[in-house]
Amino acid sequence: MAQSLGIKSNSIFSKNEIPHLSHGLGMYFNFKIPTSKFEIILYGDYTAKNKYLDKNKIAIHNYKNTSVGSAGLLVLPIYKSISFKIGPTISYNWITAYTNGVGNSLFKYHKSNYVGVGFMTNLHLEEVFNLPLNIDLIATPDLLLRTKNESIQSDEPTYKHVNFHIGISYFFKRK
Repeated sequence: MAQSLGIKSNSIFSKNEIPHLSHGLGMYFNFKIPTSKFEIILYGDYTAKNKYLDKNKIAIHNYKNTSVGSAGLLVLPIYKSISFKIGPTISYNWITAYTNGVGNSLFKYHKSNYVGVGFMTNLHLEEVFNLPLNIDLIATPDLLLRTKNESIQSDEPTYKHVNFHIGISYFFKRK
């Protein structure tokens, strides 16, 4: 069973202003049976964003998302060391966001848990420079459905976003 462990950087793009253009880091572990066309990825991410809403730096948006998830991917070879992977994902997300400024009218607090469903696409470059290193370019569109709400003056039952990742992984077990 081939196995690798990697680190990745990510950015979220969303129509919702609070998580839009947040950035973060994550880790991923993937394993594949060599004779199979399927692979499983387990991952964890931390994404954050701070954005001032005015030039005086008084009002601020703050967003944090910690998530863990997995994906079952179909591996489609393109070339000897390049493959395209696609499949469904499921994740669990802990999101905290607030807007704070002058006066109570600008204060919103959002702390909720979400289950994420979506799919992952991954362009995988294997054994870069003849080393046991891989490069992954990943896009993950997700729909996050709220399961627990501790919000004050905020109502976000769902989030829709696309998470883009670039990762580098190391083969620690080839067969």
